[in-house]
Amino acid sequence: MAALETHDDFAFRPLVAGDTESMLRAVLRASEEGMLLTDLEHQSLACNRRFGEIFGVPAEDVVKCGVGELRRRVLPIIADPAAWLASLEDVYNEPRKILHDDLVLKREERVVLRRYSAPVTDPGGQIVGRLWTFRDITEERRQLDVHRVLGEISSFQDPDPNVVCHRILEAVSEFFDGTTAILSIRQGDMMVFRGVVGPKSVLTRITGNRVRDSYCQYAIRDMKPFLVQDAKASGEFTRIRPARAGYTRYLGAPVLDETGSPIGTICLLDGRTNCTLGESDVQLMSLVAMRISSELIRDRFIRERLAEKDEELRRQQDDLVATHSVFEAMNAAFALLAEHPQTDDLLREQTRLLAGLLAYDGAAVLVRRRGSKQFQGYAGTSRPSAFTAESFPAGRDSGVLTDPSLPLLRRLRATHLAYCLRMEEEVGEILIALGRTGPPPQDERHRVHVEALADQVCLLLSTHVLQNELLRANAELGDAHNELLRKEKLSVAGTLAASTAHDIRNITASLALLTAPDACDPTVAIASVREQLARFNVLALRLLSYTKPRLLEPRPVELESVISGVLSLTSAQLRVGRVRAETRIAKGVPSVSGDPHQLEHLFVNLILNAVQAMDATGGGTLTISVVRVAESVRIRFADDGPGIPRDSLEGLFEPFRSTRANGFGLGLYSCRRIAEAHGGTISAARNPVRGSTFTVMLPIGGSWTPAS
Repeated sequence: MAALETHDDFAFRPLVAGDTESMLRAVLRASEEGMLLTDLEHQSLACNRRFGEIFGVPAEDVVKCGVGELRRRVLPIIADPAAWLASLEDVYNEPRKILHDDLVLKREERVVLRRYSAPVTDPGGQIVGRLWTFRDITEERRQLDVHRVLGEISSFQDPDPNVVCHRILEAVSEFFDGTTAILSIRQGDMMVFRGVVGPKSVLTRITGNRVRDSYCQYAIRDMKPFLVQDAKASGEFTRIRPARAGYTRYLGAPVLDETGSPIGTICLLDGRTNCTLGESDVQLMSLVAMRISSELIRDRFIRERLAEKDEELRRQQDDLVATHSVFEAMNAAFALLAEHPQTDDLLREQTRLLAGLLAYDGAAVLVRRRGSKQFQGYAGTSRPSAFTAESFPAGRDSGVLTDPSLPLLRRLRATHLAYCLRMEEEVGEILIALGRTGPPPQDERHRVHVEALADQVCLLLSTHVLQNELLRANAELGDAHNELLRKEKLSVAGTLAASTAHDIRNITASLALLTAPDACDPTVAIASVREQLARFNVLALRLLSYTKPRLLEPRPVELESVISGVLSLTSAQLRVGRVRAETRIAKGVPSVSGDPHQLEHLFVNLILNAVQAMDATGGGTLTISVVRVAESVRIRFADDGPGIPRDSLEGLFEPFRSTRANGFGLGLYSCRRIAEAHGGTISAARNPVRGSTFTVMLPIGGSWTPAS
């Protein structure tokens, strides 16, 4: 083996002679990169001093050692030994391969090398060895990492600034190999930890540190980043509490508020004094502090806006509570109308309801009648009070009084008096006053509440006055109505008595003629007497129908039989009125349950009404039809008289309503009462051509109830 040659800048094993060797010597000496020349068996042939510095092996040992020993000495500082060995085998298995990659060394500080390897050939083109170069790109890589982490930090977005700040602390801690990153805010003489990210330690368990016992005081004082590489190397920091606890490396930058004033710091704190922090690290922390500052400004803005919203919400809630209490007082006040018909009692209770509302301690409700010089009512007590009109400002309908000489302020024991003065036509001048100790709120909501209470009091008193007038008018109207009804009843009773007497006189006059000595044939006379007696019977039936029905037990009623009897009973009236009666009774019509006597009264009234209606036209035809409709029986009385006037159809069956000048208005009312007592109905309608039709609907089997 050739003799080994060593120099200060490189080591060299004689390989070539002449100019080639001189050139190799110059390259090894001049290069700032680590250089290594090996043969095809991996044996080191030459290297420079920089190569030895990078891998921690003296240059002469690199060339002197065998392949295995050199690898053994280098292997502990290789971050990924397996990948490193595999790459070496791959290169030497392919002699012409060119390698270009990065190699990471695990030292106290991570070192990144840009590795390059290519084959070395002789003049004939034969591969005789391999050249390796190693360039330290740690700072370049760190600059790239700085830009990368700054890009990540700038991309952090979240509605909550605290979330962004925490993610920034995580990124800073990760960038500095898991060291502790702290965001602290100055509050008085304390640096309060707003966020701590890093390995569990005493820093993650405490909430802050005194300003004078922290490195942060210097960053805040100088308003720029502050770096302490090793606190033990300077006596200035030995008194600081973190330094005494072993946290001897510090890098912090001030965070600023919107005015540019420092309010805290973001820093890293650990004991890794052998890991040097450079300018790029200081620049990184400065930029991170700017981002943290913007998030803290945003956080303060959000908190201020939230505080404003909370305050607005609180005011709205207070306003809702006040509005609710005002509405409750209003509702309670209007309930007083029914409970207190006397004005004096109403004023007293209204004053009691106002006391305590809207944070007012006392209240007064006073009224000045027209022509009076005094306001009278209640002011804070259950006893009536009176105050002169001169006690209140003229020409103002609302305001706040603070003159301690005013009698009303003294009565309410208040320093401030909010008042509203209203004029109501029905009542007079109304004064509503609310007293309290201290000035009342000046906001618009409060003014609206006070005026709403004043309007309510005025409305209450006006309503009270109108209600009393209405009650008096109603009582007078009731008396007039009762007197009119009494006179109407007397008039109806007199007319009914006169009509009945007239009918009886006609009947008795006819009987007297028939029983005279010179009367006609006795047989004809007897028939005529029977006819006049039938007229008496009809008259009695009609009078009975006007009375209250008797309470009778219902029984099955054959309508055909009842109608036949009624037609026989009213035959004289039909003949006199020149009315021809026709019956159309369907086969199989079932019976109804009811009182046959009341049904007779019902049908008699309807037949006589038809006769009287057709009397104006010289007679006519009355058609009575009976047919089953579903679960009812329908009975119709259709005449061909002039018909009921259209404006008389409504209310036709009400008492004392008649379409005839000499009618009583009781007949059809009696008909409706009987029909409804049997669970049925009665209605009237005009016929399409002429005449009217009355329809009675009675249920089959009956749902009979005695009329009341």
